[in-house]
Amino acid sequence: MELELIIGFFLAITLGPPIAFLIAGLALNKKKPNRAKIFLILAGVYLLVAGGICFGIMS
Repeated sequence: MELELIIGFFLAITLGPPIAFLIAGLALNKKKPNRAKIFLILAGVYLLVAGGICFGIMS
């Protein structure tokens, strides 16, 4: 029970913000392409760094 909560918490921290940044970037893609590009890069960097840290801690 506790292990599933810990894994779910780490996955929420790892995948939550990049999904929000991705949605924001795709929503801004037509109106402001420069801001959309920043959000998409931010989503990729966050996913890479947070994924490496969280999955490194879990293993």
